[in-house]
Amino acid sequence: MEDGHLPESQWGFGGEKGTVDMIFAAHQLQKKWQEQDRDLYTMFMDLTKAFETVSHEGLWRITEKFGFPGKFISMVRQFHMLA
Repeated sequence: MEDGHLPESQWGFGGEKGTVDMIFAAHQLQKKWQEQDRDLYTMFMDLTKAFETVSHEGLWRITEKFGFPGKFISMVRQFHMLA
């Protein structure tokens, strides 16, 4: 990002690719996992400080309520703390 380029994961802010492309890619991944009868947990999270007013502890409780595995939640929390 230092050279002015956004990472590939930031498709919504690129010139040629957008949010619809990212949604399509995520949907394809979900279908592939369903075909293999495997669980797939996904979370879209803004790792910037754009949403500083959101209760992070509340987010973790909600993910637990929706049945996300504890190991997954711990991993996402670590990503968030490092951002």
